[in-house]
Amino acid sequence: MPMPARILSTLILTACAGTAVAGKDDYSWTRTGEVGREPVKGTTNEEYDFSATGRIEVEDIGGNVEIRTGKDSLVAFTYERRAATRQDYDCETLRHEHSRDELRIWTEHKRGRDCKVVRADDKLIVTVPPRASVKVSQVGDSVKVTGVEGLVRLSSIGDSPTMSKKKNHP
Repeated sequence: MPMPARILSTLILTACAGTAVAGKDDYSWTRTGEVGREPVKGTTNEEYDFSATGRIEVEDIGGNVEIRTGKDSLVAFTYERRAATRQDYDCETLRHEHSRDELRIWTEHKRGRDCKVVRADDKLIVTVPPRASVKVSQVGDSVKVTGVEGLVRLSSIGDSPTMSKKKNHP
């Protein structure tokens, strides 16, 4: 193959490979809160024994997050999800991992054409020990933190966060 043809072939292959990788890495989707009159609903409730100074991390929740204080030895959460259709509901899945000292809560979003536009909303309420450390990031709507005495870090919040020292026992 002559040199100019080889260079042109290499450039074309590189451009195609770059497009394929960019398409994979740049996957984007949209989420709206329009769930209609008869949404598909689901609720998850969990409660665990927990360290009084444990760490809680919440990330990638599309709706509202509320962090409130409870007992020194428990951590609990309630996650409510509503979606316009079963397909919209299944596009996101709540995940969590926990130990005696740590709780991590996040959502995973399915890739694919069916999940490019998701009509759903959700709310997460986490009850933590007063001295726990809390990190909340990548929340689509509001974050409300009440009564937490430990370190609180917030980042990438879609709406204004609200923090209060007043304890809010469930």
